[in-house]
Amino acid sequence: MILADSLPGFKALLRKAHLGEAAYGHVLAFVATFLLHVGRMSAAQASRFNRQRPRHLASLTRYLAQLGYSPNLLECARAAVFLLERQQNLPGEWFFLLDATKRHSQSKRPENAYCGANKKKRPRHSQRKQLKYQPRWTHTFVCGLLLTPGGLRLPYWLPYYTPDYAAAIARPFRTEAELGAALIREVQVPPGAKVVVLGDTAYEAAGIKEACAARDFRWLMPCNPERVFAGKKPRRKVHALADDLSECCFQSYRLDRAGDAYAQQRRLGASRGGPGTRTRRTYWVHRRIAEVHSVGEVVLLFSKKDKPKSGAKAAVDKVLMSDALGVSTATLLAWYSLRWQIELFFKESKSVLGLAQYQVGKFVQVEGWVELCWLAFGYLEWYRARQLLRGDLDKEARADWQRARTWRLCQLLRQKMEEEEVDRLYRWVGTHSGRRRLKRILRTAYHSTSPPKISA
Repeated sequence: MILADSLPGFKALLRKAHLGEAAYGHVLAFVATFLLHVGRMSAAQASRFNRQRPRHLASLTRYLAQLGYSPNLLECARAAVFLLERQQNLPGEWFFLLDATKRHSQSKRPENAYCGANKKKRPRHSQRKQLKYQPRWTHTFVCGLLLTPGGLRLPYWLPYYTPDYAAAIARPFRTEAELGAALIREVQVPPGAKVVVLGDTAYEAAGIKEACAARDFRWLMPCNPERVFAGKKPRRKVHALADDLSECCFQSYRLDRAGDAYAQQRRLGASRGGPGTRTRRTYWVHRRIAEVHSVGEVVLLFSKKDKPKSGAKAAVDKVLMSDALGVSTATLLAWYSLRWQIELFFKESKSVLGLAQYQVGKFVQVEGWVELCWLAFGYLEWYRARQLLRGDLDKEARADWQRARTWRLCQLLRQKMEEEEVDRLYRWVGTHSGRRRLKRILRTAYHSTSPPKISA
């Protein structure tokens, strides 16, 4: 596209950020390139987004460093999405998913990176397997993904600082679990909203539970293999209880991912939720309410995918733990099935938007890159919500917007911008002043993209 110099409604999205003209141009260049780039995402592509006013690559990389000290742009995007969510006014639970994503590199040690090789030995009687990796340098970002009842996805994130880097920039060192607890404390939800926090074993920590209790959030996470029941020593491990379970202790539960109350949060594609696709899964679960040491009274779900065989030990796949004692087993399974949405969010951010394709030297520039990438993600969610509020959409188009994820939303956005560009060309070629304007723009675009001439 040659005539495009903005994104539909992007200025309205960032109205409360009060950005200057130069800063707004930098943000627009990055966000538009995250959404529309061809091939590998890079700052060089962002410098050429606006063919009429190309920007110097050095000014864009400098702005990435300045972005770390500017107001949080994601707050503006989340506030704009909340306004559209209130217009939909849909009942249901809100889900806050916690996990961390990493960016690995085998080049020279970058700033704020740590070695990803696993050298720490597990306890002798631990059930956790020892994984082996090649030495590589790693950046880690702790993220939270808020799922609204209307199916919108809002990202939150905090960077992980190594102890040395935290001391160098005079910041307190916090573990991944502590960063997850900080995200729980700052997540914005409407008053009285029912929020469920979902995470993996790494976030089954005391700090996470304290943050949930402070905000009256419920939580559901896999039980740590080292957890033990309450009582006098020696205490029995929670996972060891599975050895006493026989096939008669398990009950089957069928989860319909396309037809339950949380289908909007899953946003299954047409190929995954249409006729003939496998959207139902059967789980075999043993439920028990017990007192766990350092946690309190919780509900435990011993779950497996295969039907238990008669006369054999029922080896479970996962043990889930939650403080939602009054919630049914089927509902708890449906809740935990939504945790996979944050894994899809990481995959889409890296493969579609280019989250991990940065090539900058300072970590503050990395923070700016990640902030702008997830600002682009928030813009897509806001743009999707605006389309769903339209009254002129037919049934097929509305269904397409409802199940569209990041890749499809980028396609629809590109299609909209191409339609606007064709319409602008049609109007300009019909008038003498329009043809002069078009000629001037084409001349500018030609000089901005043509290679420099080499003198003999």
